[in-house]
Amino acid sequence: MNKYHHLDLVSLRLIVFLLEGGNLSYASFKLDIAVSTASYKLKKLERELNIDLVKKTGRDLSLTERGKEFADFAKALLASNDSFFSRNQPTSYSELVTVGISDRLLSRMSLSVIRHAFEERKESVAFQVITGDSNTIFRMFQAGGLDIAIR
Repeated sequence: MNKYHHLDLVSLRLIVFLLEGGNLSYASFKLDIAVSTASYKLKKLERELNIDLVKKTGRDLSLTERGKEFADFAKALLASNDSFFSRNQPTSYSELVTVGISDRLLSRMSLSVIRHAFEERKESVAFQVITGDSNTIFRMFQAGGLDIAIR
């Protein structure tokens, strides 16, 4: 039996983003990896831990009870990691705003209207844009994964 176990941070973030967004597309977008890579990492992590982390319902994934427990563990590890690395990092933006826009409404005009509203208030904000179908955007907003939803 191996005395040490190695968890990579991308796999930990994958579980957290699955909890947040409910599907691999969302998680892979947030991680900037292919969906197939996210799927591979998820299966590998389940093998390494010897537990089922997710259950599939149609196109959506939800975490099992053990998966939710592991997500809490992952959040704690990631918070510690991120805290360490952010200590001396200069911040150029006061806030990151995550905007979800349904595929059918995606346009530069939508983003420019939002950006203009923040600029009028003299707020320095970075935007992260997530696209998807209207239902996915709504679920992500309800789960707290989006600050603004345009569907």
